Amino acid sequence: MANKKEEKKTTLTITIDENVKNEFAEICEELGMSVSGAITIFAKQMIREGQLPFIPGSKAKRKLEIDSDNKAAITYSDLERFVAYIDAIKK
Repeated sequence: MANKKEEKKTTLTITIDENVKNEFAEICEELGMSVSGAITIFAKQMIREGQLPFIPGSKAKRKLEIDSDNKAAITYSDLERFVAYIDAIKK
């Protein structure tokens, strides 16, 4: 991976429900980060893990999973729990 001085920036355009976008932007602001920064963190985490950094689902729960390479990953089933976790480790 290129170091910070060599990283080239690009634009990502997505279509998303307006309410989801607004709520997401509000949470990002509360966490002191931009939407772009949050998406970048999400993308980098997904690249590192080779999978979603949480398990999509309707019930909020945290669980520890062991993958086929015996690597442990804490996963979250919804954005609210994930954001709460990030908020907690920032303190």
